[in-house]
Amino acid sequence: MRSPPALTRRRCAENDALILDVLREANGPLSAYDIADRVAAKGNRVVPTQVYRTLARLIQQQTVVRIETLNAYIVHQAAANICLVCRDCHMIEFVELPGIRRTIVEAAPTTHFEVLSGLIEAQGQCIDCRSAHHGAA
Repeated sequence: MRSPPALTRRRCAENDALILDVLREANGPLSAYDIADRVAAKGNRVVPTQVYRTLARLIQQQTVVRIETLNAYIVHQAAANICLVCRDCHMIEFVELPGIRRTIVEAAPTTHFEVLSGLIEAQGQCIDCRSAHHGAA
């Protein structure tokens, strides 16, 4: 009688690649559970704790960002420091405003705070949702 094949552990870099592939293929931000489901659909088993550990590592490397408003993750847009989130359809748009970061970094020492990273989020409505809302009225 043969025993079932042993599960082999993937290296961190392999998990990083799997999760980054899923995020790059997505049309928007994904929750950790959505990521796990999509990785599994590709034939790779991954448990939520692995996803969270991998995401934490990718955030530390500034490869991925967490969209706090949605509790979801997306590939980091290098120059962006503002994330606009549609409260209806969850579409996001990244914007770069260099003056914002400079202002925050300059203001932080007055409160004995050091800015390490940051993405400012603002909620609103995208043009499609705003048009649909006004068209329904």
